[in-house]
Formats: sequence, C-alpha cells, structure tokens
Amino acid sequence: MFPKQDDHSVSGEGKVMAPGIFMWVLLLCMSTVLVLLTASDARSLRRRILRFSGLVFPMVVHPLFGIRVYRISLLIPLVVLLGLEASGKKKPEKNLLGTLISPIAKEGEREHLSGISAWFTGVFIASLAPGGIGPAAAAMGTVADPWASMAGTLMGGRKTKPGKTFSGSVACLLSAFWSGVAFTLIFPDSGITLIHVSAGAPAIAAAEVYTSGTYDNITVFIAGAAAMTLAGAVH
Repeated sequence: MFPKQDDHSVSGEGKVMAPGIFMWVLLLCMSTVLVLLTASDARSLRRRILRFSGLVFPMVVHPLFGIRVYRISLLIPLVVLLGLEASGKKKPEKNLLGTLISPIAKEGEREHLSGISAWFTGVFIASLAPGGIGPAAAAMGTVADPWASMAGTLMGGRKTKPGKTFSGSVACLLSAFWSGVAFTLIFPDSGITLIHVSAGAPAIAAAEVYTSGTYDNITVFIAGAAAMTLAGAVH
C-alpha cells in the first residue's frame, strides 16, 4: 500500500513517470518486433514470449505488493521447479518438468538446468539485495539477455573470445541501461538512481558475455544486483 500523497506530489510523480512509461512501452514495442524478426520457429517464439512475461514480477508484483510478497512469489515456483529438476534427473523416464517445458525447451535442455529454473534462481537471489535493487536488476536482466541473443541473430558480425557477438553484447548493454532508466522513472520511490543503473547495466552485459549456456540466466541478475548494491554503498 502506498502512502497517501497530496495533489502536488501526485502531479509531480506523474510528470516523472510519464517519460518512463513511454520509454518502457517503446522498449516493449521494439522487443516485439525483434522477437517476430528473429524467432526461427514456434518453439523459439513461445520461449521468448515466456521470457518477457517474467517482467510481471518486478513491474507489477513488486510495486503492488511489496518486496516480501515479491520474494515469496519467486521462491515458491523456484522450489517447485528445482524439485522437479531433481526428480527428473533421478528418473529421466518420468521427467515431468521435461514434458512441461518441451514446447519451449532448447535442444539438450532436459539434460541440464532448464532455462526457466535458471531464471527463477537468478531473479530470486537478486531479490535478496536491499531496497528496489532486486526488482530493478530483474527488469534489466529480463530484457537485456534476450536482446543480446536477438541482436546477435539479426545482425551477426564479429564474435568475442567467449563466442558472443559484439552486436549482441552492445544490444545487451544498451537495453539494460534503457530498461533501468525507465524503471527509475516509473518507480521514483524504489531508491534506484542513475548511479545504480550505470553500474548494473555493464555488469549485466559482462555476465551475459562471459557466462555460457543456460547459466547466464542466473549470472546476469546476480551480477547486476551486486554491482548496483556496491554502487549504492559507495555513493
């Protein structure tokens, strides 16, 4: 529940939020275009739509219900998913999670940690950071990681030593920064500033570059939250 505000403060917040909402809507529109341009098949399309739907947690659940409910809403599915992961590894012939994620799973994903389990793991660990840092890192990473993949697919070009394209890495950095700035404008009471975003975006991009496979779904959020926490402490 938000505190009661007078008309002047509400008007002032509205003026701050409007550019942020515009930035966020524009980002989602561009993301939709990129998804449609780069989805190679129905499986890829479903996977990317599911990924962006994760924005519901930092952009809706957290501002409406607070950090405690936000963490619980992440922890419950995480525990269920990890339980199903463990069960599937013990009895591959009865891998319920593998069956459930088969419409979106990448090739070979059943043999490793699934992308959705990795996402919940990373976002939950990031949520333990103080204040609004966890939700901000979740919003930034949820946008930036698929942008890296989509830009790399669409533009290609030279690759870094870890095998990621430069175009994808630049897209990851810019989209993380863009979504972080939009987050600060939409939620001015979150405590997230441009300093946090300026530290978090490069950390997310670096984690995406230097982490291979599914595990970048974990590291981008942890790296972003850690960098923003450090930036806040130093500042």
